[in-house]
Amino acid sequence: MCVIDELSKEVLSTENILKYIDDYSIYSYYIGEELELNARYSSPLREGDDNPSFCLFKGSKDNRIYFKDHATVYKGDIFQFVRILMGDGNPEIIPFEHVLKRIDKDFNLGLYLENGIASKLPLKKAIVIPTKEKYSIRVSSFKEPTKVYLDYWDKYDISLETHKLYNTTNVSVIHYSSTYNNRKFQIYPKTLCIAYQIGGRYELYFPFETKKKKFQNDLPTNWIGGFLQLKYKNDFCIITKAMKEVSFFRGHFDWDAVKGKSETTMIPNHLMKQLFDKYKRVYIWLDSDETGIKAQQKYLEKYTKLIPIQYPSYVTQKDVTDRYAYMKSIGMSKIALEEIRNLILNS
Repeated sequence: MCVIDELSKEVLSTENILKYIDDYSIYSYYIGEELELNARYSSPLREGDDNPSFCLFKGSKDNRIYFKDHATVYKGDIFQFVRILMGDGNPEIIPFEHVLKRIDKDFNLGLYLENGIASKLPLKKAIVIPTKEKYSIRVSSFKEPTKVYLDYWDKYDISLETHKLYNTTNVSVIHYSSTYNNRKFQIYPKTLCIAYQIGGRYELYFPFETKKKKFQNDLPTNWIGGFLQLKYKNDFCIITKAMKEVSFFRGHFDWDAVKGKSETTMIPNHLMKQLFDKYKRVYIWLDSDETGIKAQQKYLEKYTKLIPIQYPSYVTQKDVTDRYAYMKSIGMSKIALEEIRNLILNS
């Protein structure tokens, strides 16, 4: 018996629909993009939302995903979202059963058949692809670094002089300004926040937060960290993944290193050309986790001149700073530095 035959025995209901397709996938299908949860976007339910007010979020009592358009009365679950679309902003005119039939047809679930054919009801409203709200960032920093800040950097033996070179500071307040309407607000970080000023813009690093909350920035895509501090004294440069590693290479070896806007955002072609023109060797050394390996491979496929660097398989740490901190904790920091020196100079 085929899957459609099995499904057709079930009742057309919200519960049965969500057994076969999750609500986030339904949102993504109708919106046309995968939106981040808890981030503000211009509303896909209406035009002219110049003050982004739409967001998706997880319910506090279940694992469902809900939406809210803060500038309107629109809010609810995925079924209410589709109902608003079908009613062109007037969900009351659309029978709820029509919403279920529409989703059933679009995802080929086969829960409802009319004369042997799945019913398809038109969406009356054209989807407005949402734009994520963006902010410019400014920071206020402690006049004297906090103990938490000093203890953090002590693990890597990166001096305050190196911090000054890369405009690295211990943030006390983050100032945000919306690029849409100049709306301003301030955040006082609850955990350690480190700021790197790059050409008048900022990259923020929260080392003790979860992976999704570790980084923020207002950098243009074509800006790269470490580029302004290149000395061109050696005949090589290292492309790495973060400013912490850029600072580490400078502080311990006085080596030139740069990083893209993010590990998965490649350095623009014209800047890569400058690196190849200025250096005999350009190395690529990203994290040894799945994300880093894929990003490094993408670079190597595009730029065959790049020289890949990775730790041997017996090293369990994913990057040079994690490796150094571990080796230092067992009294082997000099060996950690020698490992790095050998990997670069003998490759």
